[in-house]
Amino acid sequence: MHRILMLALISVNLGLINLLPIPVLDGGHILFSLLEIITFRRIPPRLHEIVTLASGVLLLAFMLFVLVNDVRGIPLIRSLFRQETVV
Repeated sequence: MHRILMLALISVNLGLINLLPIPVLDGGHILFSLLEIITFRRIPPRLHEIVTLASGVLLLAFMLFVLVNDVRGIPLIRSLFRQETVV
């Protein structure tokens, strides 16, 4: 039962993160659609491409940053990179 609740929590969390208004995610597509509805104009494809590419790069950079910090927190990895002076 505990595993099912954890799986449900992860699933809901992933769904909410996917709705963030970042153009690479679904929330970004919703945001672009709302902007088109409000302004009654289509967003230029080149602008859409540039914003999506930039936000994708930033999202990947953030994920890499989080991954590196998580790996550095593992005790075995931390001990490998610890600088100890031997005299």
